[in-house]
Amino acid sequence: MVPTPARRRAGLIREVAIPKEMPGMFFGPIAAWWPLRHEKNVLFMHFADMKRDLAGATRKVADFLGVKPSAAEWAKIEEHVSFDWMKRYESKFDTVANTPVRVLEPGGMMRKGKIGASREDGMTDEIAQQVRAAGSKILRDEAALAWIYGGGAVV
Repeated sequence: MVPTPARRRAGLIREVAIPKEMPGMFFGPIAAWWPLRHEKNVLFMHFADMKRDLAGATRKVADFLGVKPSAAEWAKIEEHVSFDWMKRYESKFDTVANTPVRVLEPGGMMRKGKIGASREDGMTDEIAQQVRAAGSKILRDEAALAWIYGGGAVV
């Protein structure tokens, strides 16, 4: 029996990512930047927040950068930050120029551009608990751990 893609991803997480301490690649940058979160030149953006309000998140970035696009520029910006535009022009995001191997095949996606789709990708309660336990050893601040799992206000 050939395992489903979700089952293969679950095996990868369980048998490779956790034993090889790969959660550090996910939790480590947040652990490093979290103490600087209130600095005026640091902006934390969470995927879930961007999915909930992409226009608001985009304006938050513009405010942070101190730029004030015109109405015509906003229309172009909002078009280019949309999931549909990025999917249509995915070749612009190919990693081959920066890495020795292609991370995704053309037309492939790591995720589906949705919040909470991890179960569709093979995440089980057991694996989620293992990842969170590994992450909590790296990211010891409870507020940071809560933020990484749900986004929202950075406190």
